[in-house]
Amino acid sequence: LEAAYKKDAVTTSAKVFLTTSSADKLFDLKEQKKICLEGALSAGVAKGVSVGMDFSAEKDSGLKKWGLGTNVASGALNFGIYSSQLKDLTTGFLYSCSKKTSFGAQGKFSEKDAKKNADIGIGVQHQFNDITLLQGKTELSLSKGEKDFESAVSYGAVMEYAIPDMSSKLQLTSTVSAKGSKFGILCTYGDK
Repeated sequence: LEAAYKKDAVTTSAKVFLTTSSADKLFDLKEQKKICLEGALSAGVAKGVSVGMDFSAEKDSGLKKWGLGTNVASGALNFGIYSSQLKDLTTGFLYSCSKKTSFGAQGKFSEKDAKKNADIGIGVQHQFNDITLLQGKTELSLSKGEKDFESAVSYGAVMEYAIPDMSSKLQLTSTVSAKGSKFGILCTYGDK
């Protein structure tokens, strides 16, 4: 079950997931193995500035996770910051150089199991024509413990072709890192 509501600068959404052992007991809440609620709220507080929050809760364990964030947009520049339970920090920006080209960067900083982690990515996107889009990205992952330091670099690219006559898109993706390479093909038909 999913619901969304928008009025002026306020947007809300909620999702309810039910897990049951039998379809005939779907609406008997006592028989549900798992009930999960996810929600989000965002509001524009000034021109180009919005704040928001999201949360997830389960029937047996209560509030499972939550997060807070803000987004500032001014002209061609869009900047955002988000924290999940005030345990990590994700920040990034997107700059539109022109109608066809944009550049962005994102960083996520956290601490887990006595290790400090940083994931930093930069990317660029260019629309060559009405049907061809190219995206490229580089990501650097750093992890530092008391006695060890780890780093990893990966590179990725996406080539997207829109096929207007068929109302579809074809995406060719690749990611290359020291752990190996991944390639993928995705075809989306119908609503974009």
